[in-house]
Amino acid sequence: SARVRAELHRLVKALAQSDFAQAASLVRSSDPPWSAERLQAELAPFLAAHGRVLFTPPARQPTFTVLDKTGEHLYRVRQVLLDDVDDNDWFLEGTVDLTVRQANDEPLVELLAIRS
Repeated sequence: SARVRAELHRLVKALAQSDFAQAASLVRSSDPPWSAERLQAELAPFLAAHGRVLFTPPARQPTFTVLDKTGEHLYRVRQVLLDDVDDNDWFLEGTVDLTVRQANDEPLVELLAIRS
């Protein structure tokens, strides 16, 4: 779980810095792929409502990163996106499938959505 949390925190950091190319490299490949353009478009409603994604020490607290076991070696993950007014009503949602063999440097998290 520490690796998954670290991956989600790196993803939030990239989004907070508007480094969408970096963010795209931090999620497992999917269909359709999470390109920099897609990440920027999916995050646009959050940014319109809240201005920016916070990447602060509170944003990295365990309470904002949720891992739910959904099966043998399968997890649904949720990372809350913090904002300046503490609405904190948007999140990254993804899955982790530990049954799929991956290289050590490949991301574990498959991003499914950015939503409220």
